[in-house]
Amino acid sequence: HRDLHSFPTRRSSDLDLQLINTSTSNVSNTSTILFSGSATQNIVKYCQIQGSGSHSESGIILFSESSGTGNDNNILESNSISGHGTQRPINAIYAASEGSANGNNKILKNQIFNILNPSTSSTCVHLSVGNESWSIEENSFYESTPLSPVSAANYSIIRIESPGGDNFRINGNYIGGSSPNCSDTLRKRPTHKNRFSGIYVDAISASIQNNTIKNISWADSLTSDWVAIRIISGKIRVGDSVGNTIGSATGNSSIFLTYKNTSSLGRSYGIYSSSTDSVFISNNVIGSITASHLDQRGHNLYGIYRDDVWDGYTVVSKNRIGSETSINSLWVSSTVSGGETDDQKVVAVYRSEEHTSELQSPNTI
Repeated sequence: HRDLHSFPTRRSSDLDLQLINTSTSNVSNTSTILFSGSATQNIVKYCQIQGSGSHSESGIILFSESSGTGNDNNILESNSISGHGTQRPINAIYAASEGSANGNNKILKNQIFNILNPSTSSTCVHLSVGNESWSIEENSFYESTPLSPVSAANYSIIRIESPGGDNFRINGNYIGGSSPNCSDTLRKRPTHKNRFSGIYVDAISASIQNNTIKNISWADSLTSDWVAIRIISGKIRVGDSVGNTIGSATGNSSIFLTYKNTSSLGRSYGIYSSSTDSVFISNNVIGSITASHLDQRGHNLYGIYRDDVWDGYTVVSKNRIGSETSINSLWVSSTVSGGETDDQKVVAVYRSEEHTSELQSPNTI
């Protein structure tokens, strides 16, 4: 759809239009809504949109190649976006371009649910190469039924994988639960090993503010790391304007992470960074997280983790890790036997001696 199209036009909290593609095709560009050829200034609002394309470069809503100015200034707002029936897609929203970059698009106030595919790696919002200056704000991401993977799939909710793109804004989203705004619990069963990233960023720059990641029960067979916010590269600001909440400031086990059927050490992280650029992590709340290992092995739980890389500068300040009112806010509940005792730990903030990092007070731990 190109140039100043808007559907539907009636302003209402109800969904006005249903758009469904029943195809499960493993062909790139399979989509229910396709933006291509410099599609600009389109608005998709109050629609129920479903699809189940099974190609890694497909999406229920797809932003594809553009040889002109890019697919720019489009808005997806207040829609319901999901797989069709029991079929799951690879991506709910996918964008990539080897030509002109797609930019200044907005994903606002949508419900995006039942996307994670039991059979293969999948993502709710995947912005790949050739994207810049997107806003992903005030959306709810959830799974209405328990997830039972049958493969070692990697799952991401918001995945920015555009190393040449900058100025991404990820603000005010809800990740978790089985209904909007993280209500109830997102449950993943221990049928396989599955890496999880709530927010994943590999870009020149991004701002991550006021997001809530909570009400998740994630059980793995074998071990694969679980990360709420994963920073791969770029100048990234995490909570410096308005802090993010991972778990809760009070109570216990808002996020419950379990490993079984393995002798390997488990590892889980609130915020993980391997960026070689400047990263600011401030004002975030990380608490009410329980980690366990059912095979009498260790499980390491980190609030904020700075990877062992030489370059870069990280500021960690004014974060609240744990709880001032609830005991065992960050808790590793495993019963460890053998020589694994030293491997089990809870660490509020980790950084290597080689890394230039500044811990600014007052962090509350």
